Amino acid sequence: MSLSRRTILTGAAALPLAPAAVAETIEAIGGAVQDRLQRAIEAAQAKGGEVRLGPGEFQVDMLDVTKGVAISGVPGQTILRNAGGSPVLRITGARTVSLTGITFTSAGAAGDLVNVGDSTGVTVDHCQFLGGGTGLSFRDSAGAVSNCHFRHQAQTGIFSLNARGGVQVTANRVEDIGNNGIQIWRDAKGEDGSQVLGNIVKNIAANGGGTGQNGNGISVFRAGNVMVANNRVSDCAFSAVRNNSGDNCQIIANSISRMGEVSIFCEFTFVGAVVSNNLIEDVAFGISITNANEGGRLAVCSGNLVRRVKGHLASGTETGGGISAEADTLITGNVVEEVRDFGISAGWGPYCRNVTISNNAIKACARGVVASVSKGAGRVIIRENTITGCTSGAIFGFDHDKEKTGDLARPDAATPANLTLSNNHVS
Repeated sequence: MSLSRRTILTGAAALPLAPAAVAETIEAIGGAVQDRLQRAIEAAQAKGGEVRLGPGEFQVDMLDVTKGVAISGVPGQTILRNAGGSPVLRITGARTVSLTGITFTSAGAAGDLVNVGDSTGVTVDHCQFLGGGTGLSFRDSAGAVSNCHFRHQAQTGIFSLNARGGVQVTANRVEDIGNNGIQIWRDAKGEDGSQVLGNIVKNIAANGGGTGQNGNGISVFRAGNVMVANNRVSDCAFSAVRNNSGDNCQIIANSISRMGEVSIFCEFTFVGAVVSNNLIEDVAFGISITNANEGGRLAVCSGNLVRRVKGHLASGTETGGGISAEADTLITGNVVEEVRDFGISAGWGPYCRNVTISNNAIKACARGVVASVSKGAGRVIIRENTITGCTSGAIFGFDHDKEKTGDLARPDAATPANLTLSNNHVS
């Protein structure tokens, strides 16, 4: 059978490959295709050139890229498939690599489809990642992935560990993933600088179990100065955006629906967070800025719209809250409506310090605002909020999960010493 109908072009050179159409023919000469592809890549690397793949399915086994090269295919028609569990493509120690218009897939349910290590300037654009353990991983690397489609990964769609100056994750579609959609992680706390912008993330399960390490649309762990903005995240077992111990994280203008746990979570040892202008609806819990006991503190929570919060978290807790914060946090200008238990909460037991709740609109919740009055609880200011139609009352003091006061919005109510109430409008 002639091999002249599909070619790989490297600069001016042309290498014949298998016929374009028949998958079984490719399988029969898979070793030859592997060798030719690897030689073509190495020849292009030597010249700083390009490898172009025509349409069809290529059976490969971990192609290696170690220097600058551009590899492109026909979007949706050029398929690199690995029948085993090793990566389809591995990029190691390279500078300035681009992948465009290629579908990467594997029959194995473990390992990465494309693995990037110790490399910079790696760009991945208009590619598809189908199956495998993780679609695309960056380790100790820098680069950008945009306009790609990730689906049916057993573990994670996009994973970055210890980014060098940040990884840009922009305008991708990530769906039907086993544990986490997009992960921006570090081995230890430190500046990361990655940006997760304008992606569609949906149908994220938590097949690996746990109480929050899995089941998240976008997961930030120990990574500082990360921006998560303008994403559409829906139908996740746990959180849409979960920031665990990442300092100076910005979570802005995301559209979020149908979460099984806290929709936006800033937790554990984070210091500094901005959670603003997000739209959250039909979820178990809205926003939680927590773990003052671990040093989690310093946040602005503003301009968010949170509505239809039902409770019954995936972790087993039944409480449904709109917005909750514990330490050194300003909660202002939010709209919270139709929440099962409370609209806005300040503190948990003694873990309560310098929380201001101001200029929020709270409607049709069981309770409007609750604040900790436990022994050791710090200052909470509740002022100029509009609280309407809350069935159990407007403002309450709590000791952990126990109500300790009546409705403090009543004219004759005695205000606990750690609370300051002023100019709230209740009806």
